[in-house]
Amino acid sequence: MTHILEHDFLEEQVQAIYEIGLYVTRLRKFAPPNRAKVATSNYKLGEYLFDQKLHKSLDEKEPEGPPKRNYGKMA
Repeated sequence: MTHILEHDFLEEQVQAIYEIGLYVTRLRKFAPPNRAKVATSNYKLGEYLFDQKLHKSLDEKEPEGPPKRNYGKMA
């Protein structure tokens, strides 16, 4: 029972957390080095480029159907 829970649920959460961490890292790269003196309008290009990369990466992923399980007969 614990194997099913760990394998099926925790693996997806770890992958999602990893991907969110990558997104945060990419967004930080678009931020200017001296944020205190920069107007917020300077972030617009970075946001646009990030959105373009995100949409492209989501379009490349094929839609997945629900996982197929074969638990067999319970005795």
